[in-house]
Amino acid sequence: MKMLSAVMKLAAPPIMGASTAYEDNDAIPLPFSSTVKRMVLIIEDSYGIRAFMRHALITSGYDVFEAGTAFEAYRILRSNTIDAITLDLGLPDEDGLEFLRAIRSEGEGSFLAVTCPVIICSVRDDRGTRETAKKLGACAYLKKPFAIDDLISSVNEAVDPVVNAQN
Repeated sequence: MKMLSAVMKLAAPPIMGASTAYEDNDAIPLPFSSTVKRMVLIIEDSYGIRAFMRHALITSGYDVFEAGTAFEAYRILRSNTIDAITLDLGLPDEDGLEFLRAIRSEGEGSFLAVTCPVIICSVRDDRGTRETAKKLGACAYLKKPFAIDDLISSVNEAVDPVVNAQN
């Protein structure tokens, strides 16, 4: 218990006006949640847009991973369970549609088959791109700039379509 107590002491954020010196027997309560948080992977090369999306999603009760490149996103997907993905199509190292095709592919030569919902967030708004994204399995398409309410609504519907259809 002493080790856990030490770890909890290091992880606890200081409280304004409170002493940050803890005694070994002072227990810092761990957060309790009655609901399981959903994990969203934001794949967006613009830090400002990523930060905006991160803040909105965390405020709405989601946990978030972030990737600025397709390479980073592949690494995150290989080692984590993701409930939904927001995907920019203009990534610096790979086109977003190619990334979507790669994560949706199955069978021989496939290194990763992802089945979670994918929401496209892009400045590209032509009909062909929208149709290709839909054929590759995107569940929603948001044209930038988009309203934060549209992002949250799309993610909510993607991760829990049955519950959100009833509301």
